[in-house]
Amino acid sequence: MRNCPVNRDNCLYLWDSCQEKFFVYRKPLWGSRMTLETRLGACLPARSIAGRRCMVSTGHPLSTLAALDVLRKSGNAVDAAVAASAVSCVVLPHACGLGGDAFAVGYDSGPRQTWALNASGSSPQNLLLDRFSSGIPEDELTSCTVPGIVHGWHELLQQRGTMDLEELLQPAVTHAEGGFIVDETLVELVASNRDKLAKHAESAAIFFPDGRELRAGSIFRQPALCGTLQRLASEGYEDFYRGKTGSEIVQFMHRNGGLLRQEDLEHHKSIWQEPLRSAFLDCEVVVTPPNSIALLLLAQLRLLSTQSLARLEHNSAEYIDFLLTTKRQVFGDCLPLLGDPGAMTMLPDDLLARCSPLRLAKAEKVPFNTMSPEPPDTTCIVVADEQGNVVSLIQSIFHHFGCGAIAGDTGVILNNRMLGFTIEPNQVNTIGKGKRPAHTLSPALLFRNNLPYLAICTPGAYGQTQTLLQVIINFLVFGMELQQALEAPRWFDGLDHALLLESRFEPFTIEALKQLGHNPTVGHPWDPLTGGVQAVRTLGHQKERVLFGAADPRRHGSALGW
Repeated sequence: MRNCPVNRDNCLYLWDSCQEKFFVYRKPLWGSRMTLETRLGACLPARSIAGRRCMVSTGHPLSTLAALDVLRKSGNAVDAAVAASAVSCVVLPHACGLGGDAFAVGYDSGPRQTWALNASGSSPQNLLLDRFSSGIPEDELTSCTVPGIVHGWHELLQQRGTMDLEELLQPAVTHAEGGFIVDETLVELVASNRDKLAKHAESAAIFFPDGRELRAGSIFRQPALCGTLQRLASEGYEDFYRGKTGSEIVQFMHRNGGLLRQEDLEHHKSIWQEPLRSAFLDCEVVVTPPNSIALLLLAQLRLLSTQSLARLEHNSAEYIDFLLTTKRQVFGDCLPLLGDPGAMTMLPDDLLARCSPLRLAKAEKVPFNTMSPEPPDTTCIVVADEQGNVVSLIQSIFHHFGCGAIAGDTGVILNNRMLGFTIEPNQVNTIGKGKRPAHTLSPALLFRNNLPYLAICTPGAYGQTQTLLQVIINFLVFGMELQQALEAPRWFDGLDHALLLESRFEPFTIEALKQLGHNPTVGHPWDPLTGGVQAVRTLGHQKERVLFGAADPRRHGSALGW
């Protein structure tokens, strides 16, 4: 494959002389101040990447390439998602890693069956509640739950894959050993998290070699992580939970005041779940059930399905106020009732059933201000293969760089997902032993005529469902092309109702929102706090099927297909 000297509409066009095909890579617009209107008027309009056989959209170009390579070797969507997931754990150390969690929702074209996998971990069994009476620390090992992603890979491949873990981990091994190019975002995030990283000796050695800051354009290598990936490739997932890697993690925890013990790792299991589903317009929306909070997306769509959204001008003050009111009603009524399935007092379907405008208007709002503030990180992977299988997978270590600690000689950055709990007593999501916290990870699929129509996912913590809401409405209600639906200006509403608007909104819209009682802050024109959506659309079926991939310019994602 060689570069074709065409670079327009923010795309790099690559010509494969062997296959006589173009491959198109959409480059990120991080830092760009070009508005959508300027793009549409001054150059080619934003368009999705098109393909006939398969499509991938992930949060990093190297992850996208790894998945596409698997698909070209006749692997299926699950195989490609696992390969991309592993690469992401290497090249996006601030967002995800072997010490984190994952959720996935998918469609198996053989039996025409949807599925959901919960690969999140629970809190330690020896957790002492009084230790967190004044809060859960962000940068201590005590905030770490059992890492679930490695077991999730095993389950996905055992039940849905066609290739073995050893082969699929090779791209990740290569990038850990040979390194990858540091970009400006990683430099900025390492610098802004210096205190958290520097307090842990192993992390400081990796991110501040010889006391120096990382430099954009330099090569970042992770030899210890490479060794762990090689062990996983040769020995399988059990190395992480019962073998050398697991033993090193537990010993590191014991030496440094962490709570995880060997029995926590050994008893960990991923959970196969029946997805949640709800109708919106002529589509069925399918998401992961609790302890994922993806139910909130269905709840918001249920309230909006009875309203005429199209009568409101897109991204007008009235339109934004309408969506904000819906989001705040749903979050206030439903979010405090979500958590570990074993602790919930209402079944998810019962929660959804009560999401009507009348019931929510009368519902008593439960305060949730004891929950952690929203960190704007995580990454996701969306894949559609030639056989019609589709996967939407999301993974995270929660805050930037998790708790900041690398577990001894493993190279594994540990999560701080315990911050997903509340310390308020007697709540569904109150911190407790052996519980899974409420998880912000919310992958989704949309079906039309019982066939996959759109696979979509975004980072953004508690903003995920509101970002997905905006993009889905852009696409289904306002008829935007998929890439345009991602690129339209967005807003983000915090748990404390602090409203952020991208600066591409019209000034009179911002002023009108103030008149409606909001106090918006104006952010970056392509603000990463509003998410980083990856999406794949399927049009038609069998021989007439066409796939479209889109990647959000707010982060460093890319879409590729053929």
